[in-house]
Amino acid sequence: MATELTPATRIVTQLTRARRQIKLADLTARLLLGLLAAVLFVMTTVAIDHWVAEIGAIGRWALLVTLVGGAVWYVVRHLAWQALRAINPVYAARLIENAEPSLRNGLINYLLLRQQPAGVSETVIRTIEYRAADDTAQRFSHSSWIAAWLADWSRVSSNGTKPDGFTPAVTAVPAG
Repeated sequence: MATELTPATRIVTQLTRARRQIKLADLTARLLLGLLAAVLFVMTTVAIDHWVAEIGAIGRWALLVTLVGGAVWYVVRHLAWQALRAINPVYAARLIENAEPSLRNGLINYLLLRQQPAGVSETVIRTIEYRAADDTAQRFSHSSWIAAWLADWSRVSSNGTKPDGFTPAVTAVPAG
């Protein structure tokens, strides 16, 4: 006998899974970026040492300390800090809705109304909740919202601005 989940539980479950996968994708992208920077640093150092000027033993040790210090800084600043922060559920909902335009902002509307229900009847909130739960259950596509996340991440990385002036991808709330 299977128990039927409430619409709110289905939405929270879906968003929790999406938030976890967004965080994992973000950490993977940041890790790859850090590895690329380390490889470029080593290649530049080797090229300078080989073709421009002999660096010598002391210079090599100084560059090794610089590389290790930079790696530690990057891990603490960009990887560990990111791993401790929670993905904003509205941002996760936005990625899902960007990937599935047929959702028509229902998921974001539900999340925002649930946070601030003042002036809205309980019936309206329940209707939006049921519609958002049904729409996400029928149309959710994992690969399509990951593609939307990658597009947002590349826009943020390339020009340093938030996409569409929207809520940042992470909040300062520690993950629980």
